Amino acid sequence: MLLHRAAYFGFYPWFIRAVEQRFPNATDPEFRTALRRADCLFTLIAERHAIACGDHDATLHGAACAGRQKLGPAATALSSGGELDINEYANRDEDNKKRYFKHPLGGLGQYYFGPLKDWYFILVGNAKTGIKYTIENGEPLAKNYSDGINESRFLEVLAQKTRRNPT
Repeated sequence: MLLHRAAYFGFYPWFIRAVEQRFPNATDPEFRTALRRADCLFTLIAERHAIACGDHDATLHGAACAGRQKLGPAATALSSGGELDINEYANRDEDNKKRYFKHPLGGLGQYYFGPLKDWYFILVGNAKTGIKYTIENGEPLAKNYSDGINESRFLEVLAQKTRRNPT
């Protein structure tokens, strides 16, 4: 299962670096909101890819993605011409039935921060003082990860409130 989650080892340092570069004055609450939305968008992309490929093999796409149980059906509805507000899934309100995770740091806090910090030395810090990537391991991962994606487009879509069917 660790192999299926390897994408997050690059995703989180990349995202922290991207926010740091584009929004250097972001507050901690703004960062947490963006992180939770990014988790949701990452999962929606993986689920949409599975739908577009039509192979119905979740192990090749979003099986280990954060919040897949909530966001998988949302991606299906989105692919059928629906729309969604990503905030409905990223919002941590206690009474939010669509919330993908309760942890303030989303999938990062729920699953990845401990291993990325303690085992692989990719991230440093903590939830109270902030999280950064390490120069030795995190920064090279972040840079390499950014080579494989359209960073501007991801952040642009992340900033949009409503998602529509991608045609």
